[in-house]
Amino acid sequence: MKNNYFKIRPWSVLERDKSIGRVLLLLSVLMLFAHFSTFAQACDPKLAMTIVTVDATSETANNAKIRLSGLPSNALKVGYSSGTTYTGPDFASADVWSSLDSGYVTKDRPTPTSAPGAPYTVRVYNAGGSCFTDSTFYLPYVNWTFTPQFVDIMATITRTPAGDVPMGSDVSVFVHVKNDGSIKATGVEFTVNYAAGLTFVSDSAATGTTYSDATKKWIIGELAAGATITLKMVYTVTTRGIKEVNAYNTALTEIDVDSSPGSIGAVEDDQGQICISTHLDYCDGDEFTFELAGATPDYTGVTWLRSVDNGVNFTAITGSTADYEITAANHLIIKKPGDYKYEKTTGSCPSDGCCPVKVIPGLPPILTKPTDVVICFGAPDTTISSANTQLGYTTTSNTLYGIQPTLPPFLSDQGVFEYKWYNDNGLSNPTTDSIPGQTSLKLTNLPKAVGVYNYKLISVQTGHTSCNDTTEVIYKVNELPVPVATINSPVCQEDTIFLRATNTAVNPTPGITWSWEGPASYTHADSSDRILNAQPVNAGQYIVTAGYTLNGIGCSNKDTVDLVVNLLPAPPNAIDTTYCQLIDPKRLSALGTADSLRWYKSPTYLFTDKPDTTTRIGYNVGPLPQTNVSAGTTIYFVTQVDANGCQSHPDTLKVTIDEKPALPTVKDIAYCEGYPSNPLTATTLPGGYGLIWYGLNKTDRDTAATYAAPPTEVIGTFSYYVSQYNLASNCQSDSAKLDVYIKDTPDAPAVTEPVYCLNATPVDTLIAVRSLPTNSLKYYFNGTGTSVSPTPSTAMAGATWYYVTQTTKYDTLLCESPQQPLKVLVNPLPVATIIPVSALCLGTASQNNGYLILNRFRDSDQVSWNVGSTYNGLSGTPASTAFASLPASGIFTPQNLANPAAAGQDYTARVKNSFGCTIDVTATLTFKDCTCPGGYCEPAQVTKTK
Repeated sequence: MKNNYFKIRPWSVLERDKSIGRVLLLLSVLMLFAHFSTFAQACDPKLAMTIVTVDATSETANNAKIRLSGLPSNALKVGYSSGTTYTGPDFASADVWSSLDSGYVTKDRPTPTSAPGAPYTVRVYNAGGSCFTDSTFYLPYVNWTFTPQFVDIMATITRTPAGDVPMGSDVSVFVHVKNDGSIKATGVEFTVNYAAGLTFVSDSAATGTTYSDATKKWIIGELAAGATITLKMVYTVTTRGIKEVNAYNTALTEIDVDSSPGSIGAVEDDQGQICISTHLDYCDGDEFTFELAGATPDYTGVTWLRSVDNGVNFTAITGSTADYEITAANHLIIKKPGDYKYEKTTGSCPSDGCCPVKVIPGLPPILTKPTDVVICFGAPDTTISSANTQLGYTTTSNTLYGIQPTLPPFLSDQGVFEYKWYNDNGLSNPTTDSIPGQTSLKLTNLPKAVGVYNYKLISVQTGHTSCNDTTEVIYKVNELPVPVATINSPVCQEDTIFLRATNTAVNPTPGITWSWEGPASYTHADSSDRILNAQPVNAGQYIVTAGYTLNGIGCSNKDTVDLVVNLLPAPPNAIDTTYCQLIDPKRLSALGTADSLRWYKSPTYLFTDKPDTTTRIGYNVGPLPQTNVSAGTTIYFVTQVDANGCQSHPDTLKVTIDEKPALPTVKDIAYCEGYPSNPLTATTLPGGYGLIWYGLNKTDRDTAATYAAPPTEVIGTFSYYVSQYNLASNCQSDSAKLDVYIKDTPDAPAVTEPVYCLNATPVDTLIAVRSLPTNSLKYYFNGTGTSVSPTPSTAMAGATWYYVTQTTKYDTLLCESPQQPLKVLVNPLPVATIIPVSALCLGTASQNNGYLILNRFRDSDQVSWNVGSTYNGLSGTPASTAFASLPASGIFTPQNLANPAAAGQDYTARVKNSFGCTIDVTATLTFKDCTCPGGYCEPAQVTKTK
């Protein structure tokens, strides 16, 4: 794997192109020389470092510092010297960097006396001192200067909220005092004055200072150079107009070059002032005079300005108009709403004007005119009322006038109104004096004598009397007629109502007019009337009015009668009835009052106005409907009569005869014993019918679409019963019988299980025995069935399973027995080979001791053998030996078999395993030629040797 370390390139160090061998040699010499030399050389690459200088604390202090940081190892040594060339300590004398205090190599350098400063050189040695890195830098020159020593006390005042501050609201005033000098101020004291109309609430003095509202003194004490402190004052505005808050420096130990403590009014920066304006409210006729404060105010350079758009745009004003007036003394008289302020070309007013004030419309009472009242003599006392619709300022008006959004509807000098009623020179009250005790919006002390009276209401705002309003009203009292009314009450619902009225008093002039009013918007313009078909809505009070007109105003009197309309009893509750054909019916009935029912039949008993009380069918007890008729509907009517003699409307009762359904269609079914069965089914008539199953012998009742599958464990005939019913009418048919036949299922047939040896020729078919000659057999192999007995295969040792059933036929039903297993066993053949061992030779003589060895046999195998190439059997010629077990050596012949002729001798053995399966194995015992040992003679050659 390629590493990530830098490669060392010697030729780059020497900065010339040399052979690698010369470079390595030279490096070795240099390293050896460095080891024994006391002189170090510059490091390449240079050692990393960071140098920071710290200036001296004063021009004469020798405490400038040099700090070294950012070295790659704490063990490196460092030294320094003055100048651009290093002359400091060598490696041995240098300091270890980690031993320095926070890396400072020196802390006592003098301040350089001229620019650019004093040069220094710092040297950093590597850990072994074999190389170093120098860095030259300047300790910079510092230009020391001095500022004048003085105190400058400055004061400013701010407030919140800005703009108009409504009466009754709180305003926060902030007095900010700053020492803008170069030295600390001591003995600082301020006086804070505020105008009448401001009530002190609280103060929040800066830490270390105190304020007393009794003395108006704020004791500040010391104030550092450049520092600012603040005093917060909270006032409640209690009057309208302009209030001023001022603060000025009244004590100071040091000298303030541009201010004199204790003076106020001169243009000095150690005092401040701010105006708090609360709007004035204007009603018609009001005038407000705006003049500068002070005993002898200076109007030099004063310009008056007015705005009619809530102080957005101001215009200089002069002279006299209907809205304002500038007097000869240069006072401003305000005559109409608007924003007003002044500006001065001299003095300390801000650029947006001095002490602005806002004048907005006031809140005079707004009286509604009472409705003129006309009453008839003898009527109950009445009251004449006005309303003051003055709602005060709203959020909308606050925005409209440009005032604080939190302005309440009424301020403390608004919203209190005085009310007083006066006679107003009427025909019956020809005076204009005030009415004692009538000091509210309501006039309650009204006369009762017939006549015409005039009244006036005057309202004045208590805190602002020019805000007022007036309204007037007329009050009349007329005479009354005296009508008397009659009515035929009570009536039954749907009867006729008769009304009548007469006047029992002397008719005034002009003549009486009549009018009726009653329930259900009933009206009639005559003294009598009749109303047909009385209904509950007609019940109630009927009012007849006898009226006349006097002086253009109508006056009337009334009488009332009550009408009771007895409701018709509710129709009896007759419930429609449905019968199935041929079902025993019951007499009809309805829910109603006992002994009050009236029955009618259509068309035989026609409905009439009076109930039938003479026949059995007509009086309470209903008729007996017939069910042995054709399907259809018969209509009956029934009413009831209540204790008031009112008869109800009829209720209709329908008797419906539903048709009895025919039997459902069923089909007998047969199952084999022990076989699964299906749920029983029946076919209903089309058009919405359901089934009712009764099971065996009508003992069950089940409305499922099918009935549970019948059991098949018991042989026999079983009868089930089922009927069908109309889903709409529930009319049920008679029961149909469904027979279920359970037929005998034969037992499995008897079988003979054959046994074969491998590859033996099988018999043609398998053997199975039927219990009845009429039964049919069926053989199954690998899931496939056949009626033909299969021929088994012996090509593979092991067991093969066949299955056989027998089937009994009942008409079209076939009942097949359980499957009888039929095993076909194919036993394996023995596995063996023969090893012939030929006779031995002793010299040239054969020993006739050959024998045969059986190889690859099982201990349970037996063998029989004979001479020859085929097995002859025990009765053959020559006869074979009897079957005998094999020894462990496998030698199954005597060990004296003769050495055969040159052609050799065949021997055949039959091997039989434990299953009785046999194989024949033939082997040849070969001839052993003892004249040529090994059975082969090398041709000889005789040569002369001597």
